[in-house]
Amino acid sequence: MKLVTGSSGFIGSNLCQELRKRRIKFEKADLKNLFDVSEQEIKGKYDVIFHLACNASIPDSFNKPIETHKNNIIGMLRVLEHAKKTGASVVFSSSASVYDLVSPYAIQKKICEDYLKLYWPSVKSVAL
Repeated sequence: MKLVTGSSGFIGSNLCQELRKRRIKFEKADLKNLFDVSEQEIKGKYDVIFHLACNASIPDSFNKPIETHKNNIIGMLRVLEHAKKTGASVVFSSSASVYDLVSPYAIQKKICEDYLKLYWPSVKSVAL
């Protein structure tokens, strides 16, 4: 079983469509289905967690840095802790902004990548 966080976003919705087409079983976690990965504990056993959930608005990251930090960083930590407990692998949707750290959003994505490295090898992961 797979888990797709951020399943209502552009990448997430397209991934869900492809998983459905290939008849791969998955569950969705998204604010639109009232599941906030930064506030709720992930339950269930998944072999792969596609972590696509984030607040991707660069203006929001300047205007609401605490809220975007919570959504982006705490959400990642909850995914990693769940993966560590259950043996799930994590596929993380990063951003090219990590190469030019000029916004809180870019720094948050870089921190998420650093957490992936920190949790390796107990959590197998890749950042795309």
